[in-house]
Amino acid sequence: METTQHFETLPSNGCECCQFSSEIAEEAYGCKDRMIGIFTLREHDVLRRIRELRERVRGLKEYIRQLSSGDAEGLAARETAVRELDKMKEQRAQLEAERIAAADERMRLLGHL
Repeated sequence: METTQHFETLPSNGCECCQFSSEIAEEAYGCKDRMIGIFTLREHDVLRRIRELRERVRGLKEYIRQLSSGDAEGLAARETAVRELDKMKEQRAQLEAERIAAADERMRLLGHL
């Protein structure tokens, strides 16, 4: 004897792949909402590198604020620090592109793209 259970399903936030029992959800809850806490190792690595870079930028900005621009030595150190800050901004842009690529990879692995 074969029995079949039918569950009433509610559509999620606009995607067809995420339908679930109405007993589970009282409001719309789609792929993007559920994928916030699920990261691949690649994403964890990129996010870690972004946090580390952010901390280095904070320290460098504080160092730049502390430098006195009155003497030539302080001015040269400030210019060097500002150039380093510009390099860090470029690194951040590269990491952001890598973060987006890693997120796209995760969505492909999960079958959503």
